[in-house]
Amino acid sequence: MRDMDCTKVVMKLLDTEQEEPITNEFATLFFSSMAVEYTNKVHLLEKGVIEPLVTLLSSPDPDVQKNAIEAINLLLHDYQSRSQVRQFEGIGPILDMAKSEYPAIQQLALEALAKVTQDIENRDALRELDALDLLIKFLGNKDWQDQHVNALLVLSNLLLDPETVDQLAESGGLNKFYELLTGEDVTPEVKVHACIAIARSAKNEDNRRVMHEQELEKVLITLLTEGDDAQVKASAAKALGQLAESMTCKNFIGRNEGISPLLSQIRSNNEELRESASLCLANLTASNQYNCNEVYEKNGMDPLINLLSDSREACQANAATALTNLAWALTVVSSLAVPMQSKSNIVQSRAAMCLASFCYDADARRELRESGAIEHLVKMLASGNDEARRNACWAVAVAAADIETTAELCRAGAVTHLLQINQSSIRRSNFSELALERVLDTYLPGKYAYTGHLGVNNIIGNLFYDAGALKMCSELDNLENLYNRQVDDKREVLLINPHQSESAKEETNGAVSAMSNVEDPSRKKGATKSNNQGSRGNTKQGSKKDAEKPADGAKTESQEESQEVNDGPTFVAPEDHNLENIMKQVKSEVTVLSNTKDQVRALAKIVSDKMGGQVSREDMINFPFKLHIAKLKTDLKTNVIPIGLIKQGTYYHRALLFKALADRIMLPVTLDRGAYNRAWNVISLMDEIPPGGPKYPPKNYLVDLIHEPGEIHELDTQKATAYQRL
Repeated sequence: MRDMDCTKVVMKLLDTEQEEPITNEFATLFFSSMAVEYTNKVHLLEKGVIEPLVTLLSSPDPDVQKNAIEAINLLLHDYQSRSQVRQFEGIGPILDMAKSEYPAIQQLALEALAKVTQDIENRDALRELDALDLLIKFLGNKDWQDQHVNALLVLSNLLLDPETVDQLAESGGLNKFYELLTGEDVTPEVKVHACIAIARSAKNEDNRRVMHEQELEKVLITLLTEGDDAQVKASAAKALGQLAESMTCKNFIGRNEGISPLLSQIRSNNEELRESASLCLANLTASNQYNCNEVYEKNGMDPLINLLSDSREACQANAATALTNLAWALTVVSSLAVPMQSKSNIVQSRAAMCLASFCYDADARRELRESGAIEHLVKMLASGNDEARRNACWAVAVAAADIETTAELCRAGAVTHLLQINQSSIRRSNFSELALERVLDTYLPGKYAYTGHLGVNNIIGNLFYDAGALKMCSELDNLENLYNRQVDDKREVLLINPHQSESAKEETNGAVSAMSNVEDPSRKKGATKSNNQGSRGNTKQGSKKDAEKPADGAKTESQEESQEVNDGPTFVAPEDHNLENIMKQVKSEVTVLSNTKDQVRALAKIVSDKMGGQVSREDMINFPFKLHIAKLKTDLKTNVIPIGLIKQGTYYHRALLFKALADRIMLPVTLDRGAYNRAWNVISLMDEIPPGGPKYPPKNYLVDLIHEPGEIHELDTQKATAYQRL
């Protein structure tokens, strides 16, 4: 029919002045039938059919009106047709048809108005025609109750504009609208759409202000407490949650008993109601201490925790958000394991953020370790969703506040994941960089292996080990595995683990002692190995202890007690009696010096003497440290060598020993690794200031431990550069 160009022929038949409207009736019926298909809609709009149809809306014949409004209603899916209706002054006639005595015409007119009001210009035109009063009266007419839902759809669009809400409040129409929510003879469907209209309007801050002035929150709270219709309650909770975006509304809801009904609804069997109520609670508890207290005092923590394992992912996400806001009240770390395994990125993201809020507390971190949630958290680091991955990085950064939790994170592969993330230009973020920094600051063996640097705040404690430089894509093995590995020709693993007598422990500085006495993951009871590995490990350990007896003596009491208490195989790292003696010497000879520079020089000479003395640059090529290290590895039957046993050490041996000793007497030095077995220490020192002279910032000096032991060279000078490179 489009090809035959019937549209023009039918349009010529339209005539509002015909005495017999039968032609108009069938002509409009033709257009309404044609407008069902999308391709026909485009064709009709191109032929300009809107204008004659708008003209026929005022026809006295109800059949013509019905067909004309039906055709227009079908054509209003396009924004151009909506503007044409306004252009040809069709909004007024459509509004009048909403008062028609014929239900079919009423319905079509209201449906058309709902589409027309999607454009802001059309909403302005309707306000000028006093459409608000008409709609409010329409909603108050019980005879038209079957059309109230359609009228609410129109009003919902109109209420998007603050001008409409202000006008409705000034005329008192808003109160009549609220009465619609609480009327006993109002159908649940009407109440649901009324709440939807409020929720849509409440997205605007100005609208929330006006609604609060009318105390709309009380009406919605009433809907939550009365009746049994779950859909009505869910819609009321959504509207209340939208209002809760405003701090003023948030306070009003909390102080007018709005928390209790919401806590009741999150226990509902209706999924949609649980989702809406939990979302409302998440909004109410955001940055609001009073509402958080209300939830806690009304025993709301348990139902929120139970909601973390809800079958609906949105409920899990909302509960995690609410619990994040309530992080001060209770630890719920173990319950977060379920949502962290969710397939939903939103749920995982919220769960990780909630976990980060709790992990500031030491008890929460202990619960995190015991619950096994660390494994799920580390897996989230590999998420393809940016938000979930960033929140997981933040949770790792917060959790890595103690060595026990950091050890568990490292076991689960956190360092590997974070290194991979930070190597990617797309996935790397400030959160991933912070997480890696926090983990490595607590896990110093990993930090030195990957970055080649320990700062003045990185205090080397007991059970620190240096396994050499590692690439970012490599994984650092734990001390037990390194100790039990067969002796090979690779670089030795240096161990810092001095034996400490009771008197030495009492005299050690508190901060250093706290770090030194923390149990490394290597000390914990490991998993049972195969029979062959177990027998080899036991024999090996026994032979190692025999080899160490000349240097370290018999077993310590702590080792014997450890073997008596534990039935299974337990790895205990060898204690270094030689290092303990060196520390005693440092304490007696270095700490008594009052000048920092003198302390540095004295300590450097002690380290040099213990590691083979002064060696000139020319003699370094013949310095037999490799032969000495190989002999130690053979005697000890392991690649792990306590640093106190080394009598001929090169740059990296001396630099590590210097840093370990300096940390014990609180000298602020760094440890840096270079290429070709180079390593050095840097310390910041102030130049001597003559009386009344100017003060300058401290300078960084490199400490010479091998060529001119005790000498310090300012960084970037020729001597310092020669020490750092071949």
